[in-house]
Amino acid sequence: MLTTPAFILRAVDYGESDRILTLYTRSLGRVSAMARSARSSRKRFGGALSSFAEFEAVLRPPTRGQLMTLSEATLIDAHAALSQVYARFENAGHILLWLRQATHDGHPDPDLYELLAASIRALETADGQLPRIIALYFLLQLMAHSGFTPALSGCTACGRALPAGRSAFFDPLRGGVVCTACGGGPLLLPHQALAWLLRLARSAPADLADCPVDDPTLHAAEESVALFFRHQFS
Repeated sequence: MLTTPAFILRAVDYGESDRILTLYTRSLGRVSAMARSARSSRKRFGGALSSFAEFEAVLRPPTRGQLMTLSEATLIDAHAALSQVYARFENAGHILLWLRQATHDGHPDPDLYELLAASIRALETADGQLPRIIALYFLLQLMAHSGFTPALSGCTACGRALPAGRSAFFDPLRGGVVCTACGGGPLLLPHQALAWLLRLARSAPADLADCPVDDPTLHAAEESVALFFRHQFS
């Protein structure tokens, strides 16, 4: 048996009463586990298996096959406030989806778990544009943990530094910004978005509320990073 904090990344119904869970845990990284009677008995796991909840998972290694068994789940924090504001709910969902897409079973990363837990906690009180900023920051850090991060400060083809205050072409297939001499890219990233993305990537989690941005700039930043992620992890 192994006990570790966990979040649910995905839940799939199995049979009449069971549920197959994809978990992200502090000790094991991403794992798949069978939660028997999770659908037929509310007492079995209480509210620990609700969306965005952090819980203490007791996992039994598989005797055959690859699925672990979730024997017990004790709620740590339900993060109920995420369901009260749509932007919080939506961006928490993005975070869990990105994490599932970018990770593989059996690769523990306690720092990445702490980033996940801190991001979910921060979303509980986030308003305005802050939920989107938190989610985008998480995505940038997730890609850095995975060894894939978009080139933003210089041309990914020739390495030449980009002129300050200038917009730049962005090519997700080539890994980031590309200067015109190297052919440019399909997406023009405004200089405001480029500068803000560089600032965001270098920020500490506690400083995200101090990274104000207008909506067009935020949208351009989200679009470029999301395209890069899809090309790297699809």
